[in-house]
Amino acid sequence: AQTDLALQGSVTERWMPCGKAGCRCQANPPQLHGPYYQWTAKVDGRTKTLRLQPDEVEEFRSWIAQGRHVDRIVRQWRRLSLEAVERGRGKSRG
Repeated sequence: AQTDLALQGSVTERWMPCGKAGCRCQANPPQLHGPYYQWTAKVDGRTKTLRLQPDEVEEFRSWIAQGRHVDRIVRQWRRLSLEAVERGRGKSRG
């Protein structure tokens, strides 16, 4: 899978009724339509959702995994930066 993109969010699989009277999805128990896949993430404080084609699912999952990897690196970088600043300030005040 291609990992040159980094996304946040998640991919979900949904099974849904269509609402047509007499359809199998209206039976008891219902036989819902699907699976339908969607990517959902918060973008600028708003929820963004895209319906995915089945052949896009693994690619989006790969991009999400890459995004999580980037987030881990940035968290570690910030932690190490803070430690370096604290060490540097301790020496200058010593």
